[in-house]
Amino acid sequence: MNIKNYVFKSLTTDEAIVCGSFGDPLWYSPDGITYYELFTTWTGGSPLEEYKINFEDPHHQRSGMLTGKENLLAWDGKIFKRMQNPPSKLTLIFLPTVREAKYLFQLKNGTFIYISQDRYEPTHTSFKCFLGSGDNFVVIPITNVAVLRDGGTTYIETKKASLYMPAPQEENLKPTWGDEKIKKLNPKNFLIKEEKDTITIFEKR
Repeated sequence: MNIKNYVFKSLTTDEAIVCGSFGDPLWYSPDGITYYELFTTWTGGSPLEEYKINFEDPHHQRSGMLTGKENLLAWDGKIFKRMQNPPSKLTLIFLPTVREAKYLFQLKNGTFIYISQDRYEPTHTSFKCFLGSGDNFVVIPITNVAVLRDGGTTYIETKKASLYMPAPQEENLKPTWGDEKIKKLNPKNFLIKEEKDTITIFEKR
């Protein structure tokens, strides 16, 4: 997508939005010069009909919903119209890299298995696996991830062992690490700090 062809300018302010086809990145500019990438969830419709887009703006710590139809957009009480002569140069600021907890388990000996993902690119390719406790963790390379279409049964193959997680509705089945049954934990009950390949996990008190 040539994003310069999809610039919508506010009718009342210097703000501008880049909004292309469904699935393309959404960008917001407070001044019409610098554009910040937004994290979006497309909620339906088509360019020929009214459509809605939920978005999160981590650059300015806010979220909202954009509505649009053909050459007009509406957001935050303002109307944006598609520009016939958009600027020749745009400065782009991409989404930040933010890691967040996906899964947390514990072995019988107290060791944690922690799986994290990129918040703004929540795909299997962004998964990382850590093994350890406290502030002593090692990265375990992931070799394959498979999620079945039965509601969520997940297999994460690593160079150490295979992590199996049953679908949520399979209440009688337990997750395993290799041949060992493991305990699933709620990451919200722990203080987790991840920076690149360094991580600490401590239980909240």
